[in-house]
Amino acid sequence: MPAIVLLCLAYRMTTALALTLNEDERTWLAAHPELRLGVDVSWPSFEFRDEQGNDHGLTAAYVRLIEERLDVKLQPVEPSNWSAILEQPHMGQVDQLPGVMSTPKRQEYLIFTRPYLDLPIAILARNGGPQSRKLNERYGLKIAVVADYAPHELLRQQHPDLNLLPLRNIAAALQALATNQVDAMVGDLASSVWSLRQLKLDGVYISGETPYRYQLAMAAPRGQSMLVGILDKLFAELSTEEIAALQEPWVGSVLDKRNVWHETLLYGLPALLGLLAVIAIILRINRRLKREMRNREALEQELRNREQHFRDMVESLSAITWETESSGLTYTYVSPHAEKLLGYPCTNGWSPASGSATCTRTFASALCAPAWNNARPATTTPWNTACSPLTGSRCGCAISSPCCNATTTR
Repeated sequence: MPAIVLLCLAYRMTTALALTLNEDERTWLAAHPELRLGVDVSWPSFEFRDEQGNDHGLTAAYVRLIEERLDVKLQPVEPSNWSAILEQPHMGQVDQLPGVMSTPKRQEYLIFTRPYLDLPIAILARNGGPQSRKLNERYGLKIAVVADYAPHELLRQQHPDLNLLPLRNIAAALQALATNQVDAMVGDLASSVWSLRQLKLDGVYISGETPYRYQLAMAAPRGQSMLVGILDKLFAELSTEEIAALQEPWVGSVLDKRNVWHETLLYGLPALLGLLAVIAIILRINRRLKREMRNREALEQELRNREQHFRDMVESLSAITWETESSGLTYTYVSPHAEKLLGYPCTNGWSPASGSATCTRTFASALCAPAWNNARPATTTPWNTACSPLTGSRCGCAISSPCCNATTTR
């Protein structure tokens, strides 16, 4: 007889062993072959029952998977409203909630698995009503929510100034919106769209999204942490194909048919336009800088050409040309013909920067004396007497020098 019992236990645990459960987890499953579920049968497309009493929805699909993989029996407790279901873990009436979102209040008495579904929490409106798209535009309006659902708890905690009207289920909230009893409704996207299709309510539509997400998970009372660890291992080993097969019939089509282009245009287009504007400004600045650089290069080249042209013109003359500072004491340029005509080395004659008075007088004498002596009358005083470089008197040459303070022409 003991051998038969061991064989039965081994058979029951074959699938569980495939999940690489540890000894404590396998022992816990063997000691809990049946678990009680708290389900909300008025929450399509997650949890609901048909006329024959059969459970349907996303959480029902996950429950069947758990029964198959862990070889346990999950027995729903007689359904009640959601507020009453949340009280059942306190009273020890349920072992597991298959579809629930973690909130600060619920974390006080429940432990949660990792979320197995992430959905937007949407804002619904009606034609002819307020057309606001965000929560901060809803202040002063009456907003329908399902009593004690996660959106109700979040809005009550995060936005205490909102005028919330709690109702018993999704259908009641949508009907209140359609009949002008409220100005808007807030709920998860999947069940809202599902119920809209089933109720065929005209004029009600998704007007926007809240900043919150509906992260669906499973939960157990605080004393059932072993069960939560087992469920996390089970969910972690599901393949992408298995997850899609579970979710597609209930939420996949809703998510795929969301107005992606509308959201893209709403948020992506302004960002794209801003980026294009920045790029256009950068390109314009670059073009302007390149144009300025080209103009500057052209101007510099023109200056170089003019300077070279002037230099070539001056140096082609058979005369002496020079340039001095405004003080007249420093020569900055003397044409090459000076040395050829005067026979005086350039380095000694016209570079008085060293401050040598002899150098300056020598250069002035060599330059001015021949012109003065050739031009003066016979009775005129010679250069050395009449036009001493030290006196700075006028001499008869068509030049200026440190000894000649004015220019005269023969």
